[in-house]
Amino acid sequence: MNPFESGTLGLAVSVFLSLTAIVAGILAWQKQDARYAETARRSLIANCFVLTICSGILVTAFLLDRFDIQYVAYNSQRSMPTFYKFSAFWGSLDGSMLLWAWLVAVFGAAAAIRHRRSDPELLPLVAAALSSVLLFFVTVILATTNPFVPLVDAAGVPFTPRDGLGLNPLLQNPAMVLHPPTLYLGFTGFTIPFAFAIAALVTGRLDDEWMRSVRRWTIIAWAFLTVGNVLGSNWAYMELGWGGYWGWDPVENSSLMPWFTGTAFLHSVMLQEKRNMFRIWNVLLIMMTYWLTIFGTFLTRSGVVSSVHAFANGTVGPLFLGYLAVVVTIGLALLYWRWPLLATSPKLKSPISREGAFVFNNFILMGLLFATFWGTVFPVLNELFTGQKITVGAPFFNRINAPLAIALLVLLSFGPVIAWGQASWQNFRRSMMQPFVLGLVTGAALLVAGIREPYAIFIYVFVVTAAAAMGIEVWRGVASRHRRLNEGWLLALQRLVGRNRRRYGGYIVHLGVLLAFIGISGSFFDEETQLSLKPGESAEFAGYQLQLKSIEAYHQPNYESQAAIFDVTRSDGKSLLMWPEKRQYLDQRGETATEVAIWSTLFHDLYLIFLSEDEVTGAGIFRFHLNPLVMWVWIGCIVMVLGVTVSIGKKRETIEAG
Repeated sequence: MNPFESGTLGLAVSVFLSLTAIVAGILAWQKQDARYAETARRSLIANCFVLTICSGILVTAFLLDRFDIQYVAYNSQRSMPTFYKFSAFWGSLDGSMLLWAWLVAVFGAAAAIRHRRSDPELLPLVAAALSSVLLFFVTVILATTNPFVPLVDAAGVPFTPRDGLGLNPLLQNPAMVLHPPTLYLGFTGFTIPFAFAIAALVTGRLDDEWMRSVRRWTIIAWAFLTVGNVLGSNWAYMELGWGGYWGWDPVENSSLMPWFTGTAFLHSVMLQEKRNMFRIWNVLLIMMTYWLTIFGTFLTRSGVVSSVHAFANGTVGPLFLGYLAVVVTIGLALLYWRWPLLATSPKLKSPISREGAFVFNNFILMGLLFATFWGTVFPVLNELFTGQKITVGAPFFNRINAPLAIALLVLLSFGPVIAWGQASWQNFRRSMMQPFVLGLVTGAALLVAGIREPYAIFIYVFVVTAAAAMGIEVWRGVASRHRRLNEGWLLALQRLVGRNRRRYGGYIVHLGVLLAFIGISGSFFDEETQLSLKPGESAEFAGYQLQLKSIEAYHQPNYESQAAIFDVTRSDGKSLLMWPEKRQYLDQRGETATEVAIWSTLFHDLYLIFLSEDEVTGAGIFRFHLNPLVMWVWIGCIVMVLGVTVSIGKKRETIEAG
């Protein structure tokens, strides 16, 4: 057997193992038999092993230029750099489906190993639920998107072309080596909390223990989804050449919506742990997050939306829509069945409390979710019922979501430091007076400096307020340890964080969010111009002097490039070279791509786009952007990941002096 044809056999084995785990998991629950439970667990782990082999076979096929495989022939070519051959694995629909299934299997195997002893009652049904997901994905792959089918000619005879068509030029970018797998790690990571929720509802074991297991998996998935979204924004910023990093594209929105529900859950779950509140809502949030990942997959792979991110496939779309209907129905039915076990009586004592802040946090995040969801699906529904195509663009989303985002920022300024229960006005004022004064002073200074953009002023005021509030809280804790235990300042900080990683890791995540808000605020001050320049001509833009030295042609193994060489002089007199490009790829598609040139600083990005060249005059048409503070979006993401790393670490036990 051809080793690459064995990939299809591996997928068939995966289907068998999925069915085995489903049946064994259900029997283990019904009969309370540990042998069936172990069979379900081992089948899930074996499925991971099989799908890892299948994925390795496909990657090897790309690296060896096996153009006798249709998927390889359509998405690779000999002259492509090796790391793009590797990323071609997920560069189109068939491979991305296999990647999704493999990552679900990896997470499933990790859960099967991690929770063997900590959740023995739930694990068989968790394995069954995860295997049901795998069964759906692998069956769809075998039926419609098998990446291992041979390439055949019109007569159905297998053949091997001399070279392949090559990867989509838009995907030949370093960010696309990391963005899809990271995003999929976020999507598939949410399958674990969903499987636990289903298992808990079926067994009726709805205590807080399973929720604690779910919380850690949710944090990990949320972190991957955050990084995936930011890497996607970075790719769009560098590759699409429109000057920005977020355009409210339908597929961008599809990855943002589960981020909203995942974030809401990570906050509201604290109400369940501290006050036994929102138990029904938390289960619903877990399931909604998974449903939204499937909904996003449907949008991306159905062809119902037009996007540079989407795969058009009319066969896969209805299957995902049907699967979504099934999992939503099952989830809601189980929730209705177990409603009496989940219902709680505790009520919110006061809106001025940590509980109140979490409730408002969830309201705002659900508002952001609804606005994004409606703006995304309305054009689809309108075309379905009226036959007319309409576009809901960035102005709609910015108009609705910007005030909600500001409200979330205001809540972030005091939510983490307000007391549980019922905070007194005196305590609240004492905690927030200094931070709020610092925020107001910042706003006043900006007004004096001539800044008049209301949203930007609000952002800076409350970013400073929130950062100061958290900073004062940390300072008080460190000072207390320094005073009581005679610890050095750094040691006191280290032990303070080590003893409550969840709290202070959360502070670091919030700090990352504040830094991202600073980066987003720069969009209110961007500058843009479009110019025609001949070699030797200069232009002044946003304090930069840009001279077009020449337009040069370059040859690379897989593309021809026209590069506009600019000598850029900064306001401080220093100069640098920048070269935006137009690339013509040498594959059979013959597609073109724009490669922007970006000079990044902490304060702004100078962003140059080579639009076209006038063949008669030799002049180039260029668009220049000055994008303030973009760097802080990327820095904010790094800080958020650091906070997640701190929060999921093990608590350090220290011996306190008497």
